[in-house]
Amino acid sequence: MARELSARGVANHRVVPWNLQMIGRILRNENYTGNTVYFRTSNYLRGRRVINAKAKLIRAFDALEQIVSRNVFDAAQWIIERQIRQRLSSDELLKRLRVLQHRLGTHSLSTRSVEQREPQRGPVRAEVR
Repeated sequence: MARELSARGVANHRVVPWNLQMIGRILRNENYTGNTVYFRTSNYLRGRRVINAKAKLIRAFDALEQIVSRNVFDAAQWIIERQIRQRLSSDELLKRLRVLQHRLGTHSLSTRSVEQREPQRGPVRAEVR
């Protein structure tokens, strides 16, 4: 998307070539669908900031010019949520890497698992009395 927008000469607010971060920001920001969302965060004394629950958000529908259709925005949110849910734990990642290592037959990774490694020991210090 970024390459296509830059190739077409479509200007953005910074008047720089489009990049992945700009596209991601647009696809995550509901303002581009024409809605304004208020009360996303609460700020407390001593600088504490809390992200409010979705139930507390206040929306003004059709308050802005729509740049992204609601269907595209909802599809992007679904993809983003799916990617977040698919993040792996360290154990699951190690398991999948071991399967991949076995399938490829490479020995570039250590064949001993992380759990089997001996802890590194520093220099021994004697107490002087």
